[in-house]
This record gives sequence, C-alpha cells and structure tokens, in this order.
Amino acid sequence: MAPAAPKKTPPEGVRRWLTDAAGAAVKKLGFVAATDAREHSDARVAESEARANALLDALPDVLVRLARGGIVLDVRNDETSPLGKELRAYYGGKLDVLLGDRESKIAAAVEGALDTGRVAKVSTELRSPDYTRKLEIRVARTSDHECLAIVRDVTQEHEMESRLRVADRLVSLGTLASGVAHEINNPLSYVVANVDFVVESLQSLPAEALATAGGQELLDALDEIREGGRRIASIVESLRYQARQDDELATPSDANSAVEASLRILDNQLRYRTRVELALSKVPLCLVHERRLVQVVVNLLTNALDAFPQRSSDQNLIRIATRPTRDSVQLEVRDNGLGIPQAVRERIFDPFFTTKAPGVGTGLGLYLCHQYVAAAGGTIDFETRESEGTTFRVTLPLAHSHRALSVEPAPPPLPPSRILIVDDDALVARSLARMLRGHELVLSSDGESALWECLSRDFDLILCDLMMPRLDGAGFYTALREHRPRLAARVVFMTGGAFTSETRAFLDGVPNPCLEKPVPVVRLFEAARRQMALSDTLEVVDRRSQKAAAPRRTERPSGNPVV
Repeated sequence: MAPAAPKKTPPEGVRRWLTDAAGAAVKKLGFVAATDAREHSDARVAESEARANALLDALPDVLVRLARGGIVLDVRNDETSPLGKELRAYYGGKLDVLLGDRESKIAAAVEGALDTGRVAKVSTELRSPDYTRKLEIRVARTSDHECLAIVRDVTQEHEMESRLRVADRLVSLGTLASGVAHEINNPLSYVVANVDFVVESLQSLPAEALATAGGQELLDALDEIREGGRRIASIVESLRYQARQDDELATPSDANSAVEASLRILDNQLRYRTRVELALSKVPLCLVHERRLVQVVVNLLTNALDAFPQRSSDQNLIRIATRPTRDSVQLEVRDNGLGIPQAVRERIFDPFFTTKAPGVGTGLGLYLCHQYVAAAGGTIDFETRESEGTTFRVTLPLAHSHRALSVEPAPPPLPPSRILIVDDDALVARSLARMLRGHELVLSSDGESALWECLSRDFDLILCDLMMPRLDGAGFYTALREHRPRLAARVVFMTGGAFTSETRAFLDGVPNPCLEKPVPVVRLFEAARRQMALSDTLEVVDRRSQKAAAPRRTERPSGNPVV
C-alpha cells in the first residue's frame, strides 16, 4: 500500500493573509446587515411617529407640557384653535394664572399627578373680552418632573346640555302651566262674566238712581275687578304660551296703548320707586299680539325697577319712548340704574337665567320678551353702561291695516235662538247664560245629557266645554256628527286649558272654532254668529236615517234645567 501523500499547507504568511481577509469580509458583511436593519428600524420608527403626529394633529384637544406648579413648557395643536394660540403665547407662565384659576386647581392637579401617578381632572374657563370657553383638563404624569395636560374645549357640549335642561324644564313648566291655566280659567270665566253683567245692569239704571245708590263708586270698583281679571288672564296666557309654544294670530296693535296699559298694571310699583317720563309719538299700528306686547312692556319696566340701586326714588328715572320709522315702530324703555354687567350680557335672553336672589326671579321675563317679539317678526336689543343705565329697544313691523283700535264695541245682538250650553262647572254655565239672556237656553253638565237633548230637539247654537266627565267634548261631537251632523256644525268649543295630545289632535281635525276661557262677550257673539251662518248652508240629512240611527233610551237624564 502506497504511503499517504503529505498534507500541503500554505506558507505562514499566506495563511495569515487569508485569515485577515476572511475576518474583514465577515466584519464588513455584519456591518452591512446591521446598517440595513438599523435603517429599516429607523424607517418604521419614522412611520410610527408620522402616524402618531397625524393622530395628534387630528385631535380637537390642545396638548400642553407642564412642569411643577403648572408652568407651560410646550403647546401642541395651537395653529387653528383660539385656545391653542392663547396658550402658545403663555410659554413659561402658569396655566392657572392664564385661565384665572384663583384656587390654583391646575397647579394642584399637576402636583397630584406627579406624586401619585394618577390622572387628574379639572374643569375651568378661559375668559376673554370676545368669548368665554368652558374647558376640561386632564393631567397625566409623563416623567418625574413633567406632566401632559389634555385641554379640551367643551363649550358646545355644555351649551347642548344647557339647552336640553332648559327644554326639560320648559316641558315641565308647560305641563304645570296647562293644569294651572285650566284651574284658573274656569273660575275666572264666571268672575269676568258676572262683573260684566253687574256693570251692564248698573249702567242701565237711571242716572238719578245710580247716583243715589253710590253707583259710580260701585262702577269704579267693578272696573278695578275687571282690570284684575284681565291681568290674571294675561298671566295665564303667558303660562299657556309656554305649554303650547305656538303662535297666535298677530293683529294691528297700538304701541302707545300697550305702554299705557302697562303703566296701569304697574302703577303702585312705579309710583313709589321711580319717576316716569313719556315721549310717545304718534305711531302707526304695528303687527303683534296686543296682550303679548303689553307683557313685553311690563317685563321691561319690571327689569328697570330691579336695576335701581338703594337710593331715593326721586333719583330713579324710567323714560319710555315710541317713534315711527320707515317700515317699523320702535319702543324704548330706558333707565338710569346699575346697568348690565359685562359678564352676563350675552345670557340675559336665556331662559331661566337670572341675577336675582333665589326665589325672587324666574329668569323668564326677558326670555319671553325675546320670544314674543321674534314671533311677531320684530327684534329686541339693548345698550348698557355699568353704573349709568340700560336702554331696551323693541322694533316691530308695521301693520298694513290702519283701522283704529278702541274699546271693543258692544256686539250686535244675536237673533232669537235656542242655545245649548254644555259645561261641567255650573258657575261657568250660569255666567254664560247671563251673557246670553233673552234666548231660549238649555244647560247640560256633561256630554251624555247634552247628546240626549240634541236627539230630542234642534238647537241654533251649542257651546260645549272640552274637558268634562263621563263624555267629554270630543266624544260628544263625534256622536253628534254621526246622529245629527247638522247640529255638529253648530258646535263652538270652549276650553280653560289642560290640553292632551288627543284633544289637540281632535281640534286640529275639526272645522269648529274653539274659544279660550274666559270668553269675552264680543268673541263669543262673533263665533256664534259665524257658526250659525255656516251651519245654515249645510245640506239637511234625511230625517228617516236619523231616526234609524238614533240610540234608544227610555229615560231622560236629570240635571238639565231649561232657563
């Protein structure tokens, strides 16, 4: 066997060179690999940072780096936000000083976050001459010496919550107002009607007899009662406006008459607390609901009285002026009181906002003024200077009709008629009967007995209350339309309020008028005459079908006196 060939090895120098070259190659390859990995990692980090920045830029919040004590170190998202610009201009200052945080709640939140590591929450405001912003600030620790504050503008959220609370309170007020109106208007109806009856009876006496009996003094007393009834009706109407929030028909109204009526209403308060100057020009009629205009002036005068400081009444002055313009009537109420503070000027027309002590003001006066004027197509604004006084200016559109407004004339008498009065309140029914004396009258206390009367005889007019026990006005009308459609056309409804959704839907679906209590005699006669004329044009149905459809009753219900 041949011996193995000896192993060949490179010379020592060559071997060393190869080793060094291989090592250098390996090192170079490793460097390249590490560099590629580092560059890839840097690219991912840059991409992540770009995404984070885009996300932060999209946030509606302003991010603020804070040091201990609430000192502003840096601000992000300050380009488009007024809040961010305010904070950006405050580098190095304390955030609670900028925001007027006298209690240093922000500084305390920063200290708490740094010490405990828990997120702290602070609610505050940023006030400036142009705006007030509600802020919510969350503070979180980012290092041993710094915190990140997320400042969010929650003004719109607060305004929305406020509107929802107001809406809820208005719904509650409307529900209460509807019930109160119903309870007040029924007794108010017979108070007003009976006062009118007594006044008319006294005025029919011979002048000698009236003077002997002290009749003029009685008439004056009754006139004051009548004015009190009107004031109560006006208050109830304001409550019912809150319950309905619908617009009644605007009519040509005299602003000067509204001023004079308001002065009569507030006579006692004005007489002892201020001087009143009048500058009433001859103005054309404006288009507005007259009683609402009176309520506007009353509210403005009441606010003027409340604006006076504690001083002698002869130093207080209210000046009321009216003037015509090219296409409107302006009414001004000016006082020399304390003026309206800057901080509350933008809120004075908000519902339930008041600067008065709890239990003194409702916060609805100026709100209702704004609502009433806006509903008439007008405007209301004000000028004020602190310690000098305030001027409220109401501008109302002109009425194209220029008929003169005066005391309502006595309505022409109705032709002799047979009239059915349906009301569960006996006093209301009797007061209506006095207004309609001279006619053949039948009184019913509920819809069932009234329906029996209509099935047994004809009526020229039916005055029917809506809210009644056993069978209400809607049920009575529905049955009457089925059995005596000609009489159904002669129904005039009356209501003191307390509308349900079903009742409102019913009234919207029938052509018959509905009068609100207390019913003025003029409106009663106008509605009666119109409805009687309308029903006369209807086609008379086949009486045989009436007999066939009429329900059978063997007994006549009691409690239907014939007057």
